[in-house]
Amino acid sequence: MNLFDSKNTLFEKLQIDINNNRLINAMHSVPREKFVMPEDFSKSYDDVALSIEFNQSISQPSIIAIMLDSLNISKFENVLEIGTGSGYQAAILSNLSDKVTTTECVTGLYNVAQERLIQLGFSTTSVVNVEVGEWGSELNAPYDAIVVSAACPSIPKKLINQLSKFGRMVVPVGGPSGQELILIHKSPSGMAVQTIANCKFVPLKFNANMF
Repeated sequence: MNLFDSKNTLFEKLQIDINNNRLINAMHSVPREKFVMPEDFSKSYDDVALSIEFNQSISQPSIIAIMLDSLNISKFENVLEIGTGSGYQAAILSNLSDKVTTTECVTGLYNVAQERLIQLGFSTTSVVNVEVGEWGSELNAPYDAIVVSAACPSIPKKLINQLSKFGRMVVPVGGPSGQELILIHKSPSGMAVQTIANCKFVPLKFNANMF
């Protein structure tokens, strides 16, 4: 199957599973083949996670769709991504919101993703190189939506503090054998926590004092 056909097959499946045309269109307009390793070019639109530079991975499209659909991001909301990786999800977020900050602690990945996003026309996205143990980006907080793209051992309360009054966060929580995608809705009375899917992400690089 050629790339055109495999892309059509993937998005036909996503349209069945995800009732969110704005999100589907945002994903469709981002060329995933530009974010994968050259040897995986033919697999660009397979619904699987793929390895990228520095022993990291690019998430499978269906999981990205589930995560971003759960957040229901609008154009004028302030959005934070934890774990830029290849930059693929940041590019999708840039099609959903005019205010996107994405952070990456692997300097090599940060450099690659920043250059790639600029070359592909996503230059309004703020890519921030952070240290291991540094949470998010206080500079642009508070955020209406936060998406965490690496597995955390527990819900990261320091990120909840960066959410706006009625902010939402989706985060994979669990260990190396598997995790659950957790959706959090913040409100003045506390927070509501919901499990939305099973998943498997690379672990977040963290220090013990982060949780």
